[in-house]
Parts: sequence; C-alpha cells; structure tokens
Amino acid sequence: MTTYFKEDPYIFTQDKIGDTPFIYKHIPTSPCIHIRLVFDYGAMYDSEGKEGEAHFLEHMLFKGSELFADEKAVDNFSKVYTLKTLNAYTSFYNFSVVGRTLSENTQTVLNGMFDMLINAKLRDQDVENERKVIIQEIWRSYHNEKYINYSKKYVENNLYDVPVQLRMGRAFGWVETVNNIKAEDLQRAKNKFLVKSNLKVFIAGNLENLENIKEIVKANLDKMPEGERTISPYVPEVIHKPKVNLFSNEYGQVGLGNSNQATIEYELIMPKFDIQKDAKKVATLALISLVLNELVYEKLRTENNLCYSASVTRNSNSAFTGFYISSKLNSAYIDKATMLIEEILENYKQGVHEKVFTESKKLIIDRLVSNERLTSDLIDNVVNDIKIFGVNVGLNPYIQELEQVTYQDTVDFAKQYFNKDQFVLEILKPNKKNLFNKFTSLFSKKSKA
Repeated sequence: MTTYFKEDPYIFTQDKIGDTPFIYKHIPTSPCIHIRLVFDYGAMYDSEGKEGEAHFLEHMLFKGSELFADEKAVDNFSKVYTLKTLNAYTSFYNFSVVGRTLSENTQTVLNGMFDMLINAKLRDQDVENERKVIIQEIWRSYHNEKYINYSKKYVENNLYDVPVQLRMGRAFGWVETVNNIKAEDLQRAKNKFLVKSNLKVFIAGNLENLENIKEIVKANLDKMPEGERTISPYVPEVIHKPKVNLFSNEYGQVGLGNSNQATIEYELIMPKFDIQKDAKKVATLALISLVLNELVYEKLRTENNLCYSASVTRNSNSAFTGFYISSKLNSAYIDKATMLIEEILENYKQGVHEKVFTESKKLIIDRLVSNERLTSDLIDNVVNDIKIFGVNVGLNPYIQELEQVTYQDTVDFAKQYFNKDQFVLEILKPNKKNLFNKFTSLFSKKSKA
C-alpha cells in the first residue's frame, strides 16, 4: 500500500490536560491559532416537549457573562480578538464554541470563550428576546405551518422508530417546543452538560508556545465543574423500511410557494458505519457515491438534456448514514428521470459499470492527494472524525482503505443496501394554475376591455 503523506495532515497529537482530551497540531506556517471547544452534548439530550434546548443555550452564550456585559460586548470582543470568527454550533450530539485568533491574543480569546461557557448569565429578559430570534430562524428554514407539518410527516416516515429528538430535522426544534423553554431549563442544561467530563479541546496553528497554551487551558478548566459524562449516543442497529416510498406534491401543497422547476430526491437512510469496524464500508460508500454521481449526471444531463445538474451525495452523523440522489428539472421530465435513475441503480447491481468505477476510484484518490488544505480544514476534519467515529482517522489510512475497495465490493454493497423499498422518493412539482385565478384574470381582462 502506498503512503501518500510523509506527515499525515489529518493526524493530530492526542494529549490530556487533567482528564480533558487536548487534541492539537503544530502547523508552523499557520498565521492563526484555531480553537474548537467541543462538548459531547446536543439536541439529542433535549427534554421532551422542549426540543431546541441545546440550540437555545448555544444562542444564550453570546448574551452576556462575567467578562461580557451583553451581546454587544461579546460582538466587540469577536471583532477585536477573534477576527470576527467567534461562533457556536449545535448538532444532535455535539455543541461547539469556535474561533481563531492571532497568536498574541490566544490567552485573551481562550479566557473569553471559557467565560462564555462557565459564566453565561441566562437572564430572563435575554431569554425572551432571543426566543424571538430563534423563532425567526426556524421560520427562515420552514417558512410556514404547512411546511413544518409536511417536514414532520416526511421525517417521521423515514425515522418512525427512533427517539423524537432525532426526528426534529434540525437541532433548533419547533416553534411550539421553543416556546416551552424557560431560563431555568437552560440553566439546568448548562449545569448538567457544559462540564469538563463532556469537553474536548482542539487547537491547531503555530503552537510554538504550546506549554503556555496548555497552562491557559488548564487554568480555565479548573474553573469548570467536573460533572457527569453524557450517556452514549443512541445509534439504531437497524433502520427499518420507510412507511411509504413516495411523497409527491406540488410546492404549494407543502407550503413552499412555487417554482418553474420540479425537484426530485431519492433518500436512503442506512445504519451508521463504524469506521473502526466497518472502514471498508465507509470507503465503499464513498466510491460508489462518486461512481453513481458520474452515471446520473451523464444520463440525465449529458445524454438526455433533462436538467442543468444532478448529484449523488452522502453524509454520516453520530446516529446513521444518509445517501441522496437529487435533481431539479422540468416537471415534464420527472418520469423519464426517475426511470433512468432506477435503471442505473439496478444496472449497478448487475455489475455493468466497472470502467466508470476504475476511473472514479483514481479520481477520488487523486483529489484527496492533491487538495490544498487550510488549517481550518484540518481541525474541522479531525473534530468531525472524532465526533462521528470516536477516532482520529487520518488521511493515509483512509486512502489506503479506498485502494483496497474493488468493483465487486461496490456491487455487493449496492445489492445489500440499494433496495427500492428502502428508498423514499420525494417529488415536488410546480403548482397547477388555480381555476379561480384563471377566472379572475379573465374577468379583469374583460373589464379593462
């Protein structure tokens, strides 16, 4: 097997400060220090009926603490010391505060980030003010009640046998559950989950002053309560067949206004692949996704001119693996496009695409080897690996795993997972003209005449 990188860019040093994991990489050429404070906590741990708690708490970190009087003070701190990069993110299983800074400001930034976590004020009036913001964030994504109801129905169809928190669709919850959250709920969540036993500290950049940085982190950790570790993430061993395999509607029927194009998307939810046990499956899915992306694009656009673009994507999270085939196109082409996609999937199981596989395998490896990576890319990749798989995978082992995948491996994978009754096809079509609108338009023209 080839070793592509003498020094693997994705391998970080794993240390501990006390019992807290401290994961770092010295990159002498990096102009900044990148910081990620990551907790094993997220929307999966929200109280039932108060989904959106973790995300709400994330927002409240920026409303004031002992060092920062209010949101304006936090914003000014971000501008002056973090190059306006101070931010936070909540997923189902992780809660992160992130930023980057010039080396000379590292102590100030670490102290500020930890203070936001340890000493967040969580004042009643701030909670009420931020609730309005979060509800607008929800409406930005879900538009209206009709689309919320449709989204709930769609997700429940695919994941009806998993905890309700995993069926939120997004970590920010729903309007009605966010309205149930009070300041004391956020205080309880902070005290229980934003503790040392749930924290991992990631730092990358020019770490010439590494020992000094460790001392700064240790001083802040000493102020943080130890707490108890969260329970292990819920990971379903089996993903059952969806209740129905087709959702076909007009945009207006689900609350999405209208579009001149139709949207089609095939969604397949599979069990999470553990990279320590199923590294070959992780690599196989990566390769088959790229091969199918080439085939779908070629069939839908290059050969048949049905669309501008078509894509095949995949994602992994802490609970399951997703696989998607999607396109936007003229609604007159829906039947032909879906027929071609299903034909491609069936043909793959029959083993007729080996040439495309060989070309795609070389392409994905060449891309991985040739990519130019920023410090932010490196640290975020490692955070993601440890968040999802619990290990720092590294680029050399991943490429070596890809090298070992054969075309037959991908055919066997398709036979095992790409069964038609496991897919959900979502079709959204342009709205038909409303007869009332036609009538009123005609009446208006006659009146003008």
